[in-house]
Amino acid sequence: MSRLVVAVFNNRDEAFLAAGAIKELCQSGELLIYALTVIVNEMEKILVDESMTEHPNKTVLGNTTRAMIELLAEPYWHHIDKQSIDEPSTPIAAMGVEPTFIAEVTRQLSPGRAAIITEIEEDIPLMANLVESSGGIVFHSTRSELIDLHIAQQLETMRRQIQDLEGRLAHASEDSKADLKRELDVSRSKFNTIKNQAKCHATTIRRETEAKIVCLQEQAAKAKAERRAKLEQLAEELRVDYVNRATKLSLAWRIAGEVLAAACLLLPLLEIAVL
Repeated sequence: MSRLVVAVFNNRDEAFLAAGAIKELCQSGELLIYALTVIVNEMEKILVDESMTEHPNKTVLGNTTRAMIELLAEPYWHHIDKQSIDEPSTPIAAMGVEPTFIAEVTRQLSPGRAAIITEIEEDIPLMANLVESSGGIVFHSTRSELIDLHIAQQLETMRRQIQDLEGRLAHASEDSKADLKRELDVSRSKFNTIKNQAKCHATTIRRETEAKIVCLQEQAAKAKAERRAKLEQLAEELRVDYVNRATKLSLAWRIAGEVLAAACLLLPLLEIAVL
């Protein structure tokens, strides 16, 4: 499971020096990251100073870091007590991090300070040591599958609601049928919207996983034996994780009365050559 890492620095210069050192580690093969962005908080306005995604699939690989920047730019996070945060919103759930993580980063990223935002698949001690030696503070969060659970819960809730309305409509008096029919139509429309969101999400995680696996494979091809074995293992773990997630999403659709064509999602990924 990848980690979202945010390193906060006192100023832009410190952040750029650390970003340069991280790039050198990446180029030497000691560290693998999917995307890196330097941002600066200028009077509570988040400005993107530099982005780095080495891989051709940079649009896909940079999705998470871009989403994080968008959330940090929301004024809401600058005025919230991290202890009073409600359940994660859909954008936060899609990133797979807890709201408290974003709130804590925002609290540290005060005006005039800068940060490096990156996503990494490996353990972070090497990067953490580099950041801390450069005067930065490291925050990291393992990306979880919050959005998968969120979608499954929404589908189940709407399924039960539609079943209930259909049952009530079947035994309703003529006077109440019109109102129940309108309520049922609204529920069905919401359900279809959630189905479409689930389909888009499934496509997103497939593309992201494919891009990450290709990135790991390419790095492994250039690495020495011990490093290559670690990268190969990470690629296989990503593949297995994706299959598990696609299977759970498929099950959620089946429970909701729809069959997700899991094979259509899995085949493109499984066609990637095993290292």
